Amino acid sequence: MQLVSSAKSVAASAKKSADYATIPDGTTRSEYAVLLERECGHEKLILRDMARTYPGNDFFKEGVGQETLLNVIKAYANYDIEVGYCQGSPFIVGALLLHLPEEDAFEVRRHALSPPFCSVCTDAHSLSCA
Repeated sequence: MQLVSSAKSVAASAKKSADYATIPDGTTRSEYAVLLERECGHEKLILRDMARTYPGNDFFKEGVGQETLLNVIKAYANYDIEVGYCQGSPFIVGALLLHLPEEDAFEVRRHALSPPFCSVCTDAHSLSCA
């Protein structure tokens, strides 16, 4: 429970300082929404791996769980183009999605599970996993 509470705190803090884009029609959208609209060169690979992510969990079998998982992973791949997509990241993101809303899961993935906070991710950067 401590981890879930910490993740929620990271997400809330990140959202306070989040970047927002003003769209030509005058509306303002979060950086997450903008990242979701971009084409993702890793989408085929992400889709292939999604079926293997928590196959026994009803939330990820189809529908909302699959959609939110794809969205968070795609947004992160578009956000961190140096890494892009790493096989195995759906399991991390999936665990976050069981406890957090979609955009909060993205913020935790972006801030708490990325360098310099996460040495595993630093190693991933050096390995160029995408």
